[in-house]
Amino acid sequence: MKNSVKFNPFAKNALPEDPCDHRTYVDGIARILIKDNQKGDSFFTNQARILFRTIAEILIYKEGETSIPEVIDLFSKQDDHEIALTAWKNDPELNKCRLGEKISISFNKLLNNLDSERQWAGVVSSFDEPLDIFTNPRLEVILSGDNEIVPQDFRTKNQTLYIKIKQKDIATYKSIVRVLIDFLGLGLLDGVQTQEYHNVTFILDEFPQFDKMDMIKKLAETGRGYGVNCLFIAQNYQQINAVYGHNEHIVLNAITPYKLIYQQSDTSTAKDIAESIGQSTDKRQSTSKSNNQKDILKTNKSISTSAEGIQLVTTQDILNLKEGECIILGQGYMRNPIQAQIPYYFKNQDFKINQ
Repeated sequence: MKNSVKFNPFAKNALPEDPCDHRTYVDGIARILIKDNQKGDSFFTNQARILFRTIAEILIYKEGETSIPEVIDLFSKQDDHEIALTAWKNDPELNKCRLGEKISISFNKLLNNLDSERQWAGVVSSFDEPLDIFTNPRLEVILSGDNEIVPQDFRTKNQTLYIKIKQKDIATYKSIVRVLIDFLGLGLLDGVQTQEYHNVTFILDEFPQFDKMDMIKKLAETGRGYGVNCLFIAQNYQQINAVYGHNEHIVLNAITPYKLIYQQSDTSTAKDIAESIGQSTDKRQSTSKSNNQKDILKTNKSISTSAEGIQLVTTQDILNLKEGECIILGQGYMRNPIQAQIPYYFKNQDFKINQ
């Protein structure tokens, strides 16, 4: 954990300033951590989210802050869930405030599940399974206490945040990365951009591996108006389609004005790119001759001109790009693709200043 910073989205300096916004904020994090059921049955997922949100709201109200590990720990320590839920529901301190009314409604929904042992087991399972990773001692340290990642600091200070995860650990840590991207996006897409502020750039390498992030689309759609730029990196279009779906990929493709294309091994991706570049029109002239029926010594000659579309860049051109070559596409200039050399950072002296 050398050179690590602490990230606690439920710390005082991370929570929305207006307490009225806390429920929506906490609910957003619960939706990221506890994903939709792939089988389409959302009941247990929704109940698990309500459980997470309600416990977090109680801790935030009483202590002014909490953490993801603390929410999980408080629930896991309860030997009798019905007694615990009832006690939290009837807490006299909470019942003095308007929040207490909302929390009471949430607990009533949860208590209804206790009528069926099997149903409650489904809720607990939907809560425990996606959150089990946060019981990891390393993550508990990083995600507890003060929050050291403040979105607006990236506008006022010259700083960079690197998130480095080994390939084998992506499945384990991708949920907290999604929370972090959402947290940073919400903080940066808020307020008015001034000349004194730095622009902020997200470089999201292999972003489909971290599952679907709604913030990705928001950053691409509105980020430039807030001084936020994004560089989305994926292996091919099929990788994006598998996570975001065909329609959302079309939207994402349309709202990213510049594209850097490397050699592709996926024919479908190469074909889509070639077709998006379009065709040029080439005039073709053809001449035909035929015997004159009245005078066998003469021939009739006719000339015709036709316009023919020629692919500016073919599928094979993209599939056969040489190592170190790329194609640059710019919005409004798709008819003028640029074939260029890849500026490898380890070969460029300008990128070696700090080495």
